[in-house]
Amino acid sequence: RNVSKNWHMPPSFPSEPVISAYMSPQIDKSSEPFSWGKPDLSELR
Repeated sequence: RNVSKNWHMPPSFPSEPVISAYMSPQIDKSSEPFSWGKPDLSELR
């Protein structure tokens, strides 16, 4: 079974902003050490 035969991509896929973000990602250049925190679940809903 080959599911990929049923895929249809528009000519504009992927969009120019997506290509640009992939080729030149914006990164955080902070020198502070990374730390994980708990997400605020009420803000995410």
